[in-house]
Amino acid sequence: MVTHMANLSDQNIALATGPVHLRSGGKEGAPVAIFLHGGTPGITPYCSGAHVWGDVLERFCADRKVFALDLPGSGATPLPSGPPTFRLIVKTVLAVADHLKIKQFDLVGHDLGGFMAFTLAIEAPQRLRSLSVVASPMSAPPRSCAAASRPAGR
Repeated sequence: MVTHMANLSDQNIALATGPVHLRSGGKEGAPVAIFLHGGTPGITPYCSGAHVWGDVLERFCADRKVFALDLPGSGATPLPSGPPTFRLIVKTVLAVADHLKIKQFDLVGHDLGGFMAFTLAIEAPQRLRSLSVVASPMSAPPRSCAAASRPAGR
């Protein structure tokens, strides 16, 4: 463990996909929630990382085991050797869950992390207990769907 902040601690883990920094805390044996932040890997590091969840993680620690990852290219997790694609990021999230021996988890994604959460839900639905997407452009229906649902002439 690297740092301790109230009920949370920071750690680095080595995976085949590369090193990953994460913040964790909460009750051992409780349901697990994994949080994915927003921002563009390697482009918006000032606003990307587990730290953006702030006090929210502490609140979930009361009845969950929580993990907030610094996704590849964000926060304290370095950029991968290749491009940080959505598939690589989803593979990284699943590799973290496997490393921590987490079979199923609640997944919370913010902003671009919401898109990655949807991608993970499609690729590995058996791993999720639930999916929550917060403030993400990916959570709104496309304009074509909204237009199709309006009465003609509006």
